[in-house]
Amino acid sequence: MKRFGTHIIISIVIAAMGFAFYNYKVDAYGIFENGIKHDKHDVSGFLRNIKPFWLQKKEYNGIIIGTSRAHNGMDPDSINPYFEDAEFFNYGQSALSYMGAHHIVAYAESEGIENYIVLLDTYILPNNRRKLGDHVPEWIPDYTLESDDTEYFTKELYNKLFSINAFNKNTRKILRTEDEPIWTDRGLNSLGYDRFEGGKKLAGPMRANLRKGKNRDFTDHKYETFQRSMDILCGATGDVILIYPPVSMYYLSAIEYQSPGVTLDFKKKTMEYIFSKTSCAGNVRVIDFMYPNGITLEDLRIRKPSQYYRDPSHFRASTGTKIMAEIQGATDTNYGIEYSSYDPDQIERVERSFETFHDSIGIPAIINYKLLRFIEEKEEDTSEEESSEKVES
Repeated sequence: MKRFGTHIIISIVIAAMGFAFYNYKVDAYGIFENGIKHDKHDVSGFLRNIKPFWLQKKEYNGIIIGTSRAHNGMDPDSINPYFEDAEFFNYGQSALSYMGAHHIVAYAESEGIENYIVLLDTYILPNNRRKLGDHVPEWIPDYTLESDDTEYFTKELYNKLFSINAFNKNTRKILRTEDEPIWTDRGLNSLGYDRFEGGKKLAGPMRANLRKGKNRDFTDHKYETFQRSMDILCGATGDVILIYPPVSMYYLSAIEYQSPGVTLDFKKKTMEYIFSKTSCAGNVRVIDFMYPNGITLEDLRIRKPSQYYRDPSHFRASTGTKIMAEIQGATDTNYGIEYSSYDPDQIERVERSFETFHDSIGIPAIINYKLLRFIEEKEEDTSEEESSEKVES
């Protein structure tokens, strides 16, 4: 009986080792040095936890930080040629909040990153007034500890070696029964090169943003967190490029309709702080593409493939390459405005160009896509909820 028990234990150990070795060698997530090499990876559900592994795999000295606009729109392979001594990793995250962005900045500093490209719209997310807790997210190695970050990577490696989900994903990869992997190990979502067809497909995303646009605000806590990030960025030894990204004016108009003036307030406060710090003077550049220009004014109401956008919210990776070429002086396009000092009058003039668009084109577009009726329905629902709460109380 004792021998039988020993055989059972040995069989379990061998099976576990074989299971782990299989996950290690197929390596669908692209985190093991000696696994099968893949050009792209399917990391659905694990992207935030995987990116620290990809960052560690090479000696990167540049990082791209932002929301899904970053991981869709900024291709490191296309951007690197515009920098002499920098090699960038894309740390963009879907729906990245202002607090998450700050901790990525701090983590990158702890890793010795010298060059930064930051898409500033992340510091106004989420589109509400909720105050987020200030703690290192579980998907970032805890850079505040005096010890190294071995614990984070050990835990994640264990999960990927002995995970049933990893086994299933690796098997689908071998059998080619899964969707085409889309993530490069430089952090880019390769779907960023896709384009969408305008027309009716514009309405859905605009309506979706009205659900979360009413209470949009650049709160004091968001501003304080932005200041802490800038205190780190202004001390970087390389280039720091801060970008207000090229959001479609049709898309932005849907949000601004319910929260007028928030974008102007956001730009004024962030630029005032950036240019108030003398430590930012040498290496920090601020470029604004979030206003009516040749990219953002593309008419997405027309039913044809978009030149600049992969969907109404996200610009294409080829668009990101265009704006980086302009920023680095490799092209004579003039889509962006580079600020060299805090000039509230100039910021207001730029924002008035958006108001002109909003008044002359944005409102008809909102009416055309039945967005006003949608807003009214949402406001009626809110009023009914408030009335019922008063009755109950």
